[in-house]
Amino acid sequence: MSFDFQRHRIDKRTPAQAVALLVAAAEHFKFCEFGKRDLNAAKLGISSGGVVRACGSWSAGMQALRAALAAKGLTLKPRSRAFVSDDDLFIEMHRIWGGLGHRPSRYDGACQ
Repeated sequence: MSFDFQRHRIDKRTPAQAVALLVAAAEHFKFCEFGKRDLNAAKLGISSGGVVRACGSWSAGMQALRAALAAKGLTLKPRSRAFVSDDDLFIEMHRIWGGLGHRPSRYDGACQ
């Protein structure tokens, strides 16, 4: 009698399966760039770790996603990297401070 001690991983995916799930994730994110944390938080059937296991690295997975989208005539829009000036930041801080009536703390925005 012989035993097979290799365990079958239920989360193991081929690169093609991972890319198909990344395409679905891109649709979820309205074809805007997304990162590892975004993907993990969305709980769409694959994690960033799953992408790395299937594709070798996160960047390789994203490259494969871009190629798959290009084949469909789609692209990922870059993330907004809006710049906020120091003046605008201080104006917003002043507005919040005035609305609260005291110096804001980390607990002011927390869920109760």
